[in-house]
Amino acid sequence: MAYLEFTRDLCVGLVQADVVLVHSGIPVGMTAAAVQAAVAAGGQVICVVPHMALRSGTEGARGCEVHVTRSTDGCRQLVRRLADGFIVLPGGLSTFDQLGDLATSGNPAGVAKPVVLANQGGFFDPLVAQLDRALAEDFVTVAERSTIKVVDTVDGVLSRLGAITGETAVYQPR
Repeated sequence: MAYLEFTRDLCVGLVQADVVLVHSGIPVGMTAAAVQAAVAAGGQVICVVPHMALRSGTEGARGCEVHVTRSTDGCRQLVRRLADGFIVLPGGLSTFDQLGDLATSGNPAGVAKPVVLANQGGFFDPLVAQLDRALAEDFVTVAERSTIKVVDTVDGVLSRLGAITGETAVYQPR
């Protein structure tokens, strides 16, 4: 299954499970298509956007509730506050940057929120191997590594998210 089809199916599945999607930024490209699939399915999507990102327009956020922050850091903080868990889909450098941020930033009680890697097509296999190596060589703690769950199907993501968060919210980095 192609990434776009996987992402659309996942978003529709989340809507069917009454999950509110929380997205960082204005959706573009593949993300915009997925967010629009969720909106078309009757889902609630919240886009948290740094003020400077509004220059590119808000076309991808049609039908979404938009929250504007003063900075990228403010955007990340609000997303972490709104979401109970996070789904990371295949993507580029900003995806990896945000994954590191999510995996290492705990809530005020010091407990990191769960992160689910949607390992569609084995996209994250090399990263998972590196995380396991970092654990084996004591660069990552068992607690840190255990916050990142890896699944490779839409049903697996939905099951893992429901088991972890009680189906409250999800975040998909751009």
